[in-house]
Amino acid sequence: MTYKSPGSNNTHDAFCLNLNSAMIMFCSENDVEPGKALEICIMPENDIVPPMTAFIEVICSNPIGQDEYEISASIQGIKAN
Repeated sequence: MTYKSPGSNNTHDAFCLNLNSAMIMFCSENDVEPGKALEICIMPENDIVPPMTAFIEVICSNPIGQDEYEISASIQGIKAN
């Protein structure tokens, strides 16, 4: 998956750990401030499921290693592709 600030072209790579209808948890090399709005794009490993673009709000960011953060966020809306 990738994420960026809305309206920005600067994307960051991340690894999705958990996804449900209201929340997402992912790992990133970058710390993200709680309350920050992000646009995410999740590309599935197979072609059966289409990619998903959504707007999220970061709830918390916890360090889990050197230059690695576990980020939890609420899904605010799904973007039509």
